[in-house]
Amino acid sequence: MDAFPTELFQGIIGEILSISDLRTLRTVNKTFNELATPRVFRIVVIIDTPKGVEALKQIKRCVNLCFHVKEIHFLYDVRNDTDGHSALYLIYA
Repeated sequence: MDAFPTELFQGIIGEILSISDLRTLRTVNKTFNELATPRVFRIVVIIDTPKGVEALKQIKRCVNLCFHVKEIHFLYDVRNDTDGHSALYLIYA
């Protein structure tokens, strides 16, 4: 991997739109992990569940990840008892 210029890998990562694919790419090796991590953690979406809160706590404890977080979006579900519909709300922080 050292034989290839970092710019080549940055170009590859720049073309990937799927956060899921970027997460997978982070597992390939140290170089891809370092290059993909800023994009993966730039926007963090937290769902209003115990698991979502725990994920936010884990990110908060990891200084290397906190550095990359630029936006946090909170999703929460509000039930409307009168008509049975529910709405998913997004709050930008």
